[in-house]
Amino acid sequence: MPDSSRLIQNIAYCYIQKEDWSNAVTYFKKYLKFEPNNGPILFNIAISYNNLRQTDSAYVYDLKAIAADSAMIGAYVDLGQYFLLRSQYYNDSVKFYKQANKNAESDNFQKIRDAQLDSSAHYFSRAVTMEPENAPVLEQYGVVLTVLGRNTDAIPVFVKLTELESFRKEHWVNLGYAYIQEQKFAEAIVPFEKAGEIDPGDTKIWEALKDLYLNNGQPDKAKVAEDKFNELNKL
Repeated sequence: MPDSSRLIQNIAYCYIQKEDWSNAVTYFKKYLKFEPNNGPILFNIAISYNNLRQTDSAYVYDLKAIAADSAMIGAYVDLGQYFLLRSQYYNDSVKFYKQANKNAESDNFQKIRDAQLDSSAHYFSRAVTMEPENAPVLEQYGVVLTVLGRNTDAIPVFVKLTELESFRKEHWVNLGYAYIQEQKFAEAIVPFEKAGEIDPGDTKIWEALKDLYLNNGQPDKAKVAEDKFNELNKL
């Protein structure tokens, strides 16, 4: 590596350490003149743009990073988050037009939103394939699948999360609701019971358990869950 390119790279990383993202972009781009297909450098530009909240520019450099190095897991995660954020923008439009009883407009924005979510799921899936035990990425992937109504695909994701982070109530609750959406009511009981052990003060858990117990012919347990729900509501 020429001395000048090494100096430029070092300056760029110094700006990263100082969280001076604008200058970091400037110097990383200067470095690309020496090595235009350096995946980590391209990804660092994407990181800097994300920190500058210039997400469209970050998107471009995440794609370039992946093209240069298909193993850049961070770029896949970035792209998953990029499309997830875009979907939330369109989701606001869906709600707005629904409330205005403009169903045609609402349906159009929902199609756009779901297309963004499909893209998000695609990139999160690629990241999960490379790092199957990356809990934060798995969680985002599971949430996207749930919003898309792909509960069959979401269930194994949440199962994996309960194995990796059994102490997280949210994973058990998400798993339980995914089972409910698939009308697997008996399978939903254990996840909600686990969630209740972690956070016995969550009324929504006991309400869900009451209904699940009744649905599965366990009236005694349903009564206990109902009593617990009523007790908490009095507090």
